[in-house]
Amino acid sequence: MTTFHLSGFPRVGAKRELKFAQERYWRGEIAEQDLLDIAKALREINWKHQAAANADYVAVADFTFYDHILDLQVATGAIPARFGFDSQHLTLDQYFQLARGNKTQFAIEMTKWFDTNYHYLVPEFQVDTQFKANPAHYVQQIREAKALGFNAKPTIVGPLTFLWLGKEKGSA
Repeated sequence: MTTFHLSGFPRVGAKRELKFAQERYWRGEIAEQDLLDIAKALREINWKHQAAANADYVAVADFTFYDHILDLQVATGAIPARFGFDSQHLTLDQYFQLARGNKTQFAIEMTKWFDTNYHYLVPEFQVDTQFKANPAHYVQQIREAKALGFNAKPTIVGPLTFLWLGKEKGSA
């Protein structure tokens, strides 16, 4: 028996709705809940497209507000200590500060994904980096898909790829 599923789906929307909503959020024109609602609606549309194409499983955990490697940094608790954020209780504003920087810290380094035009945020590992699981971002998407009646298949970058993409910072 053959199973059909995708390893991921474009997340920005057919008319780049996510990009425009994020920019409005960053300018203070919409509230955080508005951005979250737009994101949820886009995920549902994406899953419906996959189901309409007769996918046996819909890809979940492929949605991100900024970068799928940043999401994995948050999910593993391996965010740069230099920001001083608690990875277990990271706010959306703090998430964006990791990606874009703030008044006291520069953004996480960005580089090309395996020589493509896609970029990702390079994980920063310290000698004393401690990984602390925080899969809430992924679990929420799985629950959303299941609540809508979809068979869900998480799509997450593997641990070896994640570590290989990272850089050790502050080594002795």
